[in-house]
Amino acid sequence: MLNARIAGIRKLLTSSSVVAAGFVLLTSLAAFGQEPIKIGISMSVTGRFERPAGYLFEGHKLWEKHVNQRGGIQGRPVKLVFYDDKSDPAEAIKLTRRLATVDRVDFLFSPYGSELTAAVASVIEELGVPAIASIVATVGPWQGKNAKWMTQFSSTAPLYLMGSVDLAIERAEAKNIAILYEDTPFPVGVADGLRARAKERGLKILMDEKYDKALTDWSPLVSKARSLGAEFLAGGGYYPAAVGIARAAAGIGYRLKLLALVVGAADPKFVKDLGLLAEGVAGSDIWLPSVKTRGFVVEGATIANEDFVRSYREEFKRDPEYWSAAGYGAGQLLARAINESLKRARKADRNLIRDFLFSYLGETIYGDYGVVKLGQADAGMQVRKQHFVIQWQKGKKEVVWPRELASAEPWIGWPK
Repeated sequence: MLNARIAGIRKLLTSSSVVAAGFVLLTSLAAFGQEPIKIGISMSVTGRFERPAGYLFEGHKLWEKHVNQRGGIQGRPVKLVFYDDKSDPAEAIKLTRRLATVDRVDFLFSPYGSELTAAVASVIEELGVPAIASIVATVGPWQGKNAKWMTQFSSTAPLYLMGSVDLAIERAEAKNIAILYEDTPFPVGVADGLRARAKERGLKILMDEKYDKALTDWSPLVSKARSLGAEFLAGGGYYPAAVGIARAAAGIGYRLKLLALVVGAADPKFVKDLGLLAEGVAGSDIWLPSVKTRGFVVEGATIANEDFVRSYREEFKRDPEYWSAAGYGAGQLLARAINESLKRARKADRNLIRDFLFSYLGETIYGDYGVVKLGQADAGMQVRKQHFVIQWQKGKKEVVWPRELASAEPWIGWPK
């Protein structure tokens, strides 16, 4: 039985399609008269990542639609081919291999998130298929690996909440921190960044504790942080943890100078689910509808971020989130690489496209792109994409750090 997310994906696929076991084969591209360029995705249509992965996929789909509306890339249509990995690393490995060897896709977008992409990284290297890790923050697949086929599109996990440490010290006058984090690659990386910045800035670490990803009750950990006298609580994991930690803290009457949580705090659902408890909660964001960026769609055509936002709202009847922008921006980057290859070799050559992805410095609607170059120890790791700290204020997400990008003054003290 198809769940709500699968039903939603079927709805957004407006062209004729065949759906079986989560696989979608688009059939409306024959009119182009040329073989489509196939891009494979192991996508979390169901499971614990289905919400952010759904936004990511919508970004990919909107990019596909725009490219094909403009006649493809030098006349070649693009076609997304995907299976549901159910948010399971083992399934993502199996499906990535299937996409490359059975479906014979030309290129890959990585699965959603750090955990699944870390799982498939060695498979992608083995298969030798150029891949863009659209929304992956862990550095594990690249650090010290000399990767040759996959590049990191989003910024690295240690940067996610670093700015919140500066905010806590300089505006909230916090003297100490409690770091709580899920024991999976992305949250571990976030905690690494928090720990490093806290030590660098002289913020006393009272608690530094990881928890299992299956955890559903954060009350004991939050109570421990309170008993230690932590003024600043930061970390988390994914959406359930952000909601759970905030509710657990409020439930014991824990008053903080600052609460900063990853992923979930940036989700528009966060303020809907928590109501007044969301007010004053800080988080990290990589992209907002208001940023002024632009990127390549097809040869001779660029699209600005404001155009993407408008098109997304028209297509999906709601605002995009940073996952959506990452999906679209990764498509823009791949289109640029394919176009350059078609101009040079009259074909979508894997080696040429791989070399482009490892050497290009530029911008998409998602922001700056640039990775460690091919042949170096950390080849493929993102080095240009930056973060900013957001905070919910009166039901609206405001940028509060760094100062030069701030849309509002930060609120100190939580709950409000």
